Amino acid sequence: MKRSIVGALVLGALILVAAAGAAAPIVASPGPSPFTAACGNDDFAIEQQAQGSVLYPGAEIEPRSARYGTTIVAEFQQDRWNDGGARGLVTSVSHDNGANWKRVVVPGISSCSGGNYLRAPIRGSRSRRTATCMPSR
Repeated sequence: MKRSIVGALVLGALILVAAAGAAAPIVASPGPSPFTAACGNDDFAIEQQAQGSVLYPGAEIEPRSARYGTTIVAEFQQDRWNDGGARGLVTSVSHDNGANWKRVVVPGISSCSGGNYLRAPIRGSRSRRTATCMPSR
């Protein structure tokens, strides 16, 4: 009897410690995609989809982050295509350990952000570079 009470107390203590130590996830990309439905590329999007490409609006792929003190900076590809590239790159910054975020579209990367490419390029991908870095028409 005494062993089962001690065992229950130890188990309860472990559960409380685990619950107290679990941190809530930090969301560096609050809200919907910052890009409009077609970003002025209606013909390109239709052409790509006719060729089998799939766009995932709202997808935030290949996140990177860095932290210094209470400041956190995150970067990710926004609205990814299944076969490479994205509508653009987005950076988020928090100066209060992730409690509040400011999201900024990196300018000049894709046509959705005022750049020359129809898709934001994939970092480090030589095989897809020509497909994802197509200059806008």
